[in-house]
Amino acid sequence: MPKSLGNTENDAVRKRTLRRLLHLVVDRKYSRFLLWVCVSSVLVLDASAAETQQLNNGLQKFKIQEGGYLLEAYINVLMRTHEPRGAAKQIVDPQYFQANRTAGGYRLTLLNNFHEGFLSLDLDEDGKSLNSKIDGIVSSSNFLPIDSKSFSIIYHGKKLIYRYIGNLAQFVNEQTIAGVYVDSNNVRYQFTSDGFAVFPDKKFRFSVEVDPISFTSFEFYYEEAPTHPWPIFGFKIKNRKLLIYDVLGDGPGELSKKPRLVLVRTTAHTSP
Repeated sequence: MPKSLGNTENDAVRKRTLRRLLHLVVDRKYSRFLLWVCVSSVLVLDASAAETQQLNNGLQKFKIQEGGYLLEAYINVLMRTHEPRGAAKQIVDPQYFQANRTAGGYRLTLLNNFHEGFLSLDLDEDGKSLNSKIDGIVSSSNFLPIDSKSFSIIYHGKKLIYRYIGNLAQFVNEQTIAGVYVDSNNVRYQFTSDGFAVFPDKKFRFSVEVDPISFTSFEFYYEEAPTHPWPIFGFKIKNRKLLIYDVLGDGPGELSKKPRLVLVRTTAHTSP
């Protein structure tokens, strides 16, 4: 091949390459824009698909169970503070759904402060509506299963998430005073999650109060007895210590200045 012809062809290749590079440089911002559009579209489609799959999974797995469904926000505060009445005072939304079996499915009654039942939803076990609307506040149509044990509702325009906890008293016991303890003399004390207490000198049933409207300003439990009124004892939980107080006076009462018992926990709180 003649040398001049080879140089001409090489020059032509170099010019074509330079034109392509110049074109890429000039249009680089448009290329980036197109790339951004493509990536964003894929992410949106993936997110939509993920949300749809999550909803489908929730609908496929969810089955209503008889027992209690507790507001997720309340659970979080209770686990952090171990104060059931204090947690209810912090959470203004209805804290609790009680699910009871009916002839056609389940009735979920919404309770505020654990005693004021004011709304109910009739659903089959899959969470499908058996009635359409209650008082214009909560609609069965916005009942949305999240997973096998959780669902959400829209209450006064706000999304609330509830989680199945089964027996309310047992759950509260586990997050408060249930556990094994020792005193300063290494004497053993125990409160069980199902409401039994074993002290060195006695055994009794107990119940931790959850209603924030009760007449006292502190956390307390009842010591169940054959006659009424049942004696009550205040308690405070500080780190791994359980401080139990006498309650003095009538009416609202007040805690004794010093605890009657200072117990050190030897077992951890149960995780829900």
